[in-house]
Amino acid sequence: MTLPIYDRLSKPRAALSFHMPTHNFGKALREYPISAKMDVTELFDTDNLHNAAGIIAQSQQKAAKLWGAQNAYYLVNGSSCGVMAMVGAFCSEGDTIIADRYSHRSLCSALVFSGARAKWVRPFVEKGIWCAVDCASLRRAVVQNPRARAIFITAPNYFGMMGDISEYAKIAHEAGMALLVDAAHGAHFGLAESLPPSPMHLGADAAVVGAHKTLNSLTQSAILLSNVKNERMEHLLTMYQSTSPSYLLLSSLDVAVEKAAESLMWDDAVNRVREVFGTERAMGNARYRDPLRLLVDARAEDLRKRFSIEAECECCGKTVCIVSTTHTEQELMRLKHAVKQLPHCTAADVTPPVLKSAVTPREAFFAKKKKVRPEAAVGRICAKDVFAYPPGVPVALCGEIIDESAAAMAEEFWICE
Repeated sequence: MTLPIYDRLSKPRAALSFHMPTHNFGKALREYPISAKMDVTELFDTDNLHNAAGIIAQSQQKAAKLWGAQNAYYLVNGSSCGVMAMVGAFCSEGDTIIADRYSHRSLCSALVFSGARAKWVRPFVEKGIWCAVDCASLRRAVVQNPRARAIFITAPNYFGMMGDISEYAKIAHEAGMALLVDAAHGAHFGLAESLPPSPMHLGADAAVVGAHKTLNSLTQSAILLSNVKNERMEHLLTMYQSTSPSYLLLSSLDVAVEKAAESLMWDDAVNRVREVFGTERAMGNARYRDPLRLLVDARAEDLRKRFSIEAECECCGKTVCIVSTTHTEQELMRLKHAVKQLPHCTAADVTPPVLKSAVTPREAFFAKKKKVRPEAAVGRICAKDVFAYPPGVPVALCGEIIDESAAAMAEEFWICE
């Protein structure tokens, strides 16, 4: 009998992990192991995620208090479903949302589902690394789109950079708009003095945090935090999430929230990183930088093949390594030693363009379409989103007019007929 997935994942892994999920092959869950006996359904004593009033509600209330939010909603379909519910809660058919162009593809899905249109603000780029949205650029976008319903910002981004959220909130609220933050990579922000503050502490109206990315919970678990009571958001969550939510994921979220409150654990991890790698300052106009996300000058493939170190990804001439609370000083030294022995990454400009929009993403998504070669796509309307991976930011989105720079970044396109 052949079990390709089970057999592969059952084998011991000798590689040193600096990637998601940060429970590090279960090391962070040894104190509270998650087992199949917890794989239950909605019983008389297990509560209901879609109408939480018991144990799930108790845990969510603890999470809300931890991040300084009024409400917390556990997510079992990843951060993506939280982004889609968050955007849909504030934007409807024909509405405008001012958005960080280098946001995750889940925002693009939210535009299709909601029928909204984005007015993009391009983040500042330094040395090929995406930093943060400039406040002056954001103000101009607000002036040009005074009827926009919300501002959407990715903070921190894939490289651990976060802009001035408090100023973004001021700009949004003065214009009568909501500030929505995709903080999927910053679930740990605000949990210790050594870490940057959480967007919720800085004035965001709602934010999504990816618990499995930095909080040691199981993959696909996340949390939507909100400072406003929004019935449509809650309704959308019941639509975007499974009607059979995994209690394994819910259990891991419960554990992750409990452990996340241990501020000394985070301080110790940050101190270990600083002792080995020193302190790196935020680049460009990014106000904060994640001290537990290292950008190293070595190719991810070389780290894996020569030193058995698995990094998160290689992008924009850097390799991203995520440090968890389980990493020891010796493991960090092993990474530092490996980087010193390897040639630097070859910097490559993979900064996607910002294209003009012809129709809404929803209109293009449901239009008749055909697949063409890149040269035949120039000047045509994109009918299927194209993303640059890693980290999954848009090259061309549904409804946008494909230009030569975008055509050079993909092997094929779907266009509206």
